[in-house]
Amino acid sequence: MDDTLTRLIDRLAKENADTFPESIVDEISLGVVYSGARIGIHGGVAATQIPQSAHCETLPSAGKIHNNPLPRVLEMGKSSNSLKRTAATSALNAFIKKTGEEISSYESSDTSVLDIIKNNDSVAMVGHFAPMIPGILKKASTLYVAEKRPIKDERITIVPEEELKETIASSDVAIITGTTLLNNSLDPLMESISQASNSILLGPTTPLYPDLFFEQGFTAVMGTRIDDTPTMLRIVSQAGGTKQIHKSCGTKISFVQ
Repeated sequence: MDDTLTRLIDRLAKENADTFPESIVDEISLGVVYSGARIGIHGGVAATQIPQSAHCETLPSAGKIHNNPLPRVLEMGKSSNSLKRTAATSALNAFIKKTGEEISSYESSDTSVLDIIKNNDSVAMVGHFAPMIPGILKKASTLYVAEKRPIKDERITIVPEEELKETIASSDVAIITGTTLLNNSLDPLMESISQASNSILLGPTTPLYPDLFFEQGFTAVMGTRIDDTPTMLRIVSQAGGTKQIHKSCGTKISFVQ
């Protein structure tokens, strides 16, 4: 596949040719909400994406993904299978944590989504970030939300799929979940995302390597740095979510152009 995740994997492999091949994915866990990977003491997460099919999806390589070189695990990210892409992205995020902030030419900050939204802005959101909605509605004039799962939320306007691109392109702020990297829905939206006044790639799945995303049109990249890998692996294996990750083992990190 030639998509953003594949290009990101190939670019990081090229830019880190001295450490990329020798990195070993020591542990990997695919939980029902998040998945996590460990490279040495460093961890990364990605939201678990279950393929939409009539039967229970499994991975033939289950039980054998760990203790493999990073390049082999990341080959899974070039598949169209969202479970494989989940596993690969969690490992990629662990490698980014291992490499440290020198992996990017941009400095991180603690900027939040609400710092970017101005009063009376029109906001488009791909992914239902429910805890953020009250704060956004205090500032935004309108909030449009697109979500693959059925949702009921009277506070927002649900965007039909056929109107999504136009809604994103005309918004003052577009908030895009990092899980779009995994379910093959990011690239079809990139032209519209680049037309929004401000566009944010958001969530723990988001790789903390903003360079490629800025080049593609995003103006902010906001993800999660894992500070306590053993705790993270326990949380994801016990169906923990974003709240538990940020409370116990992760820190929000932002990059803004």
